[in-house]
Amino acid sequence: MFLPTTHSPDFKDASLDNAKRELSEAFDQFWETPGSLPQQLFHYCSADGLHGILTGRKLWLSDVFTLNDASEIEYAVDVVNRVLGRQNHRPPRLPSCLSPSLLRENLPLYVACFCSHGDLLSQWRGYTTAGSGFAVGFNRERLEQHCAKNSFSSPFPVIYGGILQTRAVERAIQAVVKHNLPETSCADLKKEFINFLSGWLLRIKNPCFTEEKEWRILRIRPEGPDLKFRAARGVIIPYIELSNIPPDVFASVTLGPAVDPKFGAKPVDLFLKHNQLDHVDLRLSKVPLRTLRY
Repeated sequence: MFLPTTHSPDFKDASLDNAKRELSEAFDQFWETPGSLPQQLFHYCSADGLHGILTGRKLWLSDVFTLNDASEIEYAVDVVNRVLGRQNHRPPRLPSCLSPSLLRENLPLYVACFCSHGDLLSQWRGYTTAGSGFAVGFNRERLEQHCAKNSFSSPFPVIYGGILQTRAVERAIQAVVKHNLPETSCADLKKEFINFLSGWLLRIKNPCFTEEKEWRILRIRPEGPDLKFRAARGVIIPYIELSNIPPDVFASVTLGPAVDPKFGAKPVDLFLKHNQLDHVDLRLSKVPLRTLRY
């Protein structure tokens, strides 16, 4: 149960730090073990995307509410609300439920998505034009270091399994409510609770997308001078950039199954060398996808 505000600012900060640390630990145990972590993370894209990423040395993180998954955030919120509904000793000033609109209003969430598999049929179909595209491979450890320097989250895997999702949220809520954090106001406490959970909601995804083997990087930030906009799929998409990516973060480029290697490989090789990316491994897809044009 929450206590009145009788503690010093130092005690408050210590309590918040402890809760945040335990939140992180609660989710870390559901991650893949260090021995199974992928060496590379792959971003599937068009030729325009490849050109922009490698010449601009940057990645776009889009507003999470504009992603392809129509159940994004809503599915994760449903999981959290089911767990919240079963809490018999939930402090009264925590919300009885969350809502996607509450998150949209309070915490703009921006993500970039990757796949742990660099030659996956569903990804070629979903994120390139019938396999006519590329998969950019990023060195996971070097990407993690660059993210840390720029206040972005480390790359993290998405949790698809329903049981794991529930257990992860249960431990996250427990990490928050077990601490006697000082009370300020109802609104402030609710916002604090949302802050605790918001980053973790991006780790929970509808099991229908399990095949995507998705990893993400995340940034939570308000609107500001770094916010940009682009047009795509008939809508306007807010996004921010992870820029100045060092060359050694880029590890490979895979030509999609519909890219003719006789025509596509040589220009891409020249393109890599021209951009001082000679070390990048150029690969051909092994997916036997036939694309027919009528």
